[in-house]
Amino acid sequence: MATRHATDNHCNAVSQRDPFRNAPCRSVAVGLWGTAILFCATLSCSRSPAAVDATAPDTEIHLGVAEGGSNSPDVGISDVWRSFAYEGLTLRGGDGRPLPRLARSWTVSDDGLRWVFTLEPGVVWHDGSPFTADAAVEALTKALSPRRRSALHPGLQDITGIAADGPGRIALTLSAPSAFLVDDLDLRLQKAVTGGSALGTGPFIPTSVSPSRVVMQAHRQYHGGAPQTRTLVISQHPTARQAWADLLRGELDAVWNVSAERAEFMNDQSIETRSFPRRYVYVLAFNSRRPQLRNPVVRRALNSAVDRDALIKGALRGQGKAAWGPVWPEHWAYDSTGATFGFDPALAKATLSGAGFPGSPNARRLRFSCLVPQGFDAIERLALELQRSLHNVNVDLSFESVELSEMESRMAAGSYDAVMLDLLSGPSLSRIYSFWHSPAAAAGLNVFGYSDARVDGALDALRRSSSESVVRAATGQLQHAFADDPPGIFIAWSERSRAVSRRIDVPASSNLGPFQPVSQWRVHVAPRTAGASPR
Repeated sequence: MATRHATDNHCNAVSQRDPFRNAPCRSVAVGLWGTAILFCATLSCSRSPAAVDATAPDTEIHLGVAEGGSNSPDVGISDVWRSFAYEGLTLRGGDGRPLPRLARSWTVSDDGLRWVFTLEPGVVWHDGSPFTADAAVEALTKALSPRRRSALHPGLQDITGIAADGPGRIALTLSAPSAFLVDDLDLRLQKAVTGGSALGTGPFIPTSVSPSRVVMQAHRQYHGGAPQTRTLVISQHPTARQAWADLLRGELDAVWNVSAERAEFMNDQSIETRSFPRRYVYVLAFNSRRPQLRNPVVRRALNSAVDRDALIKGALRGQGKAAWGPVWPEHWAYDSTGATFGFDPALAKATLSGAGFPGSPNARRLRFSCLVPQGFDAIERLALELQRSLHNVNVDLSFESVELSEMESRMAAGSYDAVMLDLLSGPSLSRIYSFWHSPAAAAGLNVFGYSDARVDGALDALRRSSSESVVRAATGQLQHAFADDPPGIFIAWSERSRAVSRRIDVPASSNLGPFQPVSQWRVHVAPRTAGASPR
């Protein structure tokens, strides 16, 4: 058996990781059964907390989650609290390399069909019971059972068996080699409890959960080190501005995952603010089956008509990075010299004219409509800016503002020309496989009618690869294939911001992302005044 530890080859550990992107809670274009919308219901539960160490610091940390403004999918309170309660065997690193979590290392057989994962020692569930190999097998088997999991985790589709492999190890057998396997084992594992909510292994234990407020107690036996605060309170706020006001008043200690364009007013010496790139890309995705959008030449011309920097400056308040395709630009195999689209309206006009859409008065013009989800401010602003850009090259783009439920059903039925999405596309390449591999050949989420032989070939090579050189070459090929045959107009990778009061001592050496890990925060000045509490 060839050894491939968590720090070998393309499994190398890196410094950037963000556990809040493990799984989205409500996400445009993260879908179920070939659809493009995923909803995770907010859990309502209440149960007695596990025993808390009486010597633990008697302090509370209050986090505010702002869901107003851009209404983006990845800032929901449910996603935040679950990330503190539940963990996966692995974690998706910021540069696309899988990182150890509940599994400390892994090995793979020479034929790539058997993987053995060595579990982190000393891990216990929230009720104090050990996270054994048998417990891991049971939890992983349960996590893999819903069919909806497989589409977003193609690396898990090849699993044929899960079994304990001696103390502290589990073995996974596959029907075919899967380079996406370790990435996709970031599923949050849970232990079912009769009459109560599921248990996890994370640093905090949920004791009271409602749609607007969650109270969590420290998991004193946490394998990563006991939290430095006894209680974590997470509250939802209707707008980022209100959450910011509560932070300034001392009613909150932090505001979590605020859209960067809404964080422009967050400027105060008593507050430290940091931004970080999101793993979602704004894209106008084409229905490639539509006659007027079937020709790759037309789709390339539409990309050339867009000034991405101007759209980012205008619609996203300058907070974002230009996107040229669905490949995460921070991925270790990303080709920074890869193909891009220059902003060239004259070229776009000439190309469209040559493709049969001259656009002159009384001549045939390219016309298509686009679905826009209601209530997503940033997407709506981008759509309007994009409409102006295409109008300048004699293209008529119209919009339909629809509820998410209608968008889901119409995308599943193929009843649309294009759709504006906030698409989960990083950091792992398995995300791209799910959305853009030909739908006839993969049980994925491709509801766009998109099919390109070179894209499929590169994605298949990535899925079955066994070396960094293959991954790097296939990633470059993938980027060029997407530029030649673009499935949409990829506009920008946006950003998020987090703000923390300076009354909190945040570890300076954290490698988990902005202001992480929360479990190691310390309150180093006088606690908040009596009576002050989050709304």
